[in-house]
Amino acid sequence: MSEKIQNKILQKANNKQIALGIRVSSSTEEVIEIAGRMGLDFVYLDAQHSPFTLPEIEKYCRLSQSFDLTTMIRLPDGERTTILNYLDRGANVIQIPDLQTAEEAKKYIKYTYFGPIGIRSATSLRTAMQIPEPANRKNLYDFVNKNTLILPQLESITAFNNLDSILKVDGINFFSGGPEDIAQSMGFPGEPQHPEVLKAFSKACEKVRSSGKFMMEDVIEMISVNDLIIKEAGDLLKKHGRTPNWSL
Repeated sequence: MSEKIQNKILQKANNKQIALGIRVSSSTEEVIEIAGRMGLDFVYLDAQHSPFTLPEIEKYCRLSQSFDLTTMIRLPDGERTTILNYLDRGANVIQIPDLQTAEEAKKYIKYTYFGPIGIRSATSLRTAMQIPEPANRKNLYDFVNKNTLILPQLESITAFNNLDSILKVDGINFFSGGPEDIAQSMGFPGEPQHPEVLKAFSKACEKVRSSGKFMMEDVIEMISVNDLIIKEAGDLLKKHGRTPNWSL
């Protein structure tokens, strides 16, 4: 490898641009290759709600990097071993579900970054291959720290109630939501469009942005393979006078 693997989401965000990507929920190499050849910036892999195995994740990270795509992965949880396993497979951006407290945010930073920022265990071959001279460990750790991004999900009323303290944690500057889980936590299961849910989430987003930090939609936009299939299948059925039996 002759070049370092840059984090394109961070690059775009730092330049006040939107990174463009594709969300993949099932095992497919063709989709990643198409995304890379088309010129998209990143691939999003959902390891919380989709059946990806760690060997598959490593394979897709490697493939993504070969097409100069940043790999963003939603993790199953925020445990130390989980964070390490997915980072060591090659994740550049980790989306951690259900952040609720500042104490959790501090743990995520500790587990994600090498020293002096954190205590991430050193290191896997996949990590070492991110720069041309992996034997230079100081340069490797500095580079990986600068190109690794934590993007926790604020998806409960508990997180919103603790948001002031969460936003004071240095090292996490990007957040995302989770409308379905927010609704459940507020006593409105299955009603993510409930006025009270929308109001609470809007207030949280405003607070994040007022602090100088960002919500996910401020820095990335992506399409979903499943959504595209559903739309195209629906259009095909309607074209031939048939009504789709199912849709999201």
